[in-house]
Amino acid sequence: MNTDEQDQQRRAVRDAVFRACRLRLNGRISAADELLASELLSAQARLGGSGVADAAALVHQWYREDEAAFALAQLISELVGERLQPSATPRTALTVDRPNPPMAAAAPTTASAPPGLADLLDGMLTEERRAKRPPP
Repeated sequence: MNTDEQDQQRRAVRDAVFRACRLRLNGRISAADELLASELLSAQARLGGSGVADAAALVHQWYREDEAAFALAQLISELVGERLQPSATPRTALTVDRPNPPMAAAAPTTASAPPGLADLLDGMLTEERRAKRPPP
């Protein structure tokens, strides 16, 4: 199988996983399961028929990656949506001669405030760096 054909199969699996995840979000779990079963088996058969070694493992790996990518996209969507919604408390207007506050002052001061997107991404990157370090 050439690279273009494998890329097409990869995109087909990603499309099916994303459609199935959206179906699940809408409460159509059986339709999502049917879609995934059909598409994943089809992709596995096409890859296996073209000589790809261990096509089942490859399709399963693609499925896991795409499901994780959808979950991340959903999380980011929710976080951005929360940021875009107007807040219940009115904001004070900034005056022209008022200096910009330092970045540390922009952090939430209440313990119950959810972390911002930058904080979440920073935490994820920190954990990833820790995991990649060789043991001492």
